[in-house]
Amino acid sequence: ELLRFSATRYGRNALQEAWEEFTSWDGVPFDPESPHIPIFMPWFFFDWRPDPEDTGVPEAAQDGLTLGEAYLQRKGRQLAPLLARYSELCCASPFSFYDIVSVRPGAGFVLRDIFTGDEVDVTERSGSQHANVGDILFMKIVRFDQLAMAEACSPVAFPPTEKALIIELRKAMRGRKRSL
Repeated sequence: ELLRFSATRYGRNALQEAWEEFTSWDGVPFDPESPHIPIFMPWFFFDWRPDPEDTGVPEAAQDGLTLGEAYLQRKGRQLAPLLARYSELCCASPFSFYDIVSVRPGAGFVLRDIFTGDEVDVTERSGSQHANVGDILFMKIVRFDQLAMAEACSPVAFPPTEKALIIELRKAMRGRKRSL
């Protein structure tokens, strides 16, 4: 539904435009078979905002809203309340880097947000089957009441040796005095 909505809101070329921004690989066409799709699509739906200085998106859609936010404004009252609330939470939940603290293969894992230090017990089936304690995942976690779910997860885990680079990123972000 969001993909169909994106074509009417942004036009046919927006998916490719967002893909190019996401990948930074000039000229590589969008590939629905890419291993990056599990993280790209949620980013496209809930985080991407067309750059008003460099976009082919119609001016009317350059209102600063993500696709998910615009969809909720237009059709949110027609959605089942549970779906509308989950969509709102997807829009509000940031991507972050998470340390894997413990794993329950096939059921989930406990993760620690490297930026904030918050721990969360995530219900997740497939990714937890191959997860290792100490690895780092780039994810969007959606917290819905007492349940935390992985809405998006990078296709690869980063080894613990990469944590120093992520901590440097955290320091740089804190230096900008903006919310992590």
